[in-house]
Amino acid sequence: MLRLPIRSARALALVALLASPLPLLAQRPASPMPVGGAVRMATAADTVLGGAAPADSVRMALATQLLDSMHYEAVLHRSVSVMLDAQLQANPLLQDYRDVLERFFEKYMSMEHIGPPTAALYAQRFTAPELRELIAFYSTPVGRKLIEMTPDLMQEGTRLGQQIVQEHTPELMSMMNEQMQRTGGTPSARSSTPER
Repeated sequence: MLRLPIRSARALALVALLASPLPLLAQRPASPMPVGGAVRMATAADTVLGGAAPADSVRMALATQLLDSMHYEAVLHRSVSVMLDAQLQANPLLQDYRDVLERFFEKYMSMEHIGPPTAALYAQRFTAPELRELIAFYSTPVGRKLIEMTPDLMQEGTRLGQQIVQEHTPELMSMMNEQMQRTGGTPSARSSTPER
């Protein structure tokens, strides 16, 4: 049995969590899913979401159409690929398992697995008119530009965030040291009390 270092296993779990994409570049036109497919997605999504309030079939159909207009499937594949590349660069020991990781993510970070619950999330949070407006927006030149520009904006935003945190790490370390001195090196009572 393959035993990965804990850090690598956690990193891969993070890759899976972060692989849920935002609208990124794709090169195919949007085409709506037939309503019957959306109804099947609603049933699967209700199961996946643990019985959360089901969205009606019209909103599920619109949410599915929205994901298509956002090029979600292509985004999903691209996001997984980018995250995996970054993870393999950060953890060279995983390089030998690239093909295994690619097959695993291709299987589980697919529209078959993530599409229904994602559509259900949109259908639960947006009304039918709002979903129609979003679909219309992603059909405009500005909407398509947003899809095209998002990868660069996300990458640059991440880099800026990392840079700012890195510049202020000494301040964070000082704050943490002060907290440790106040609490005698243990978490404060407030941070160890579960939230209600």
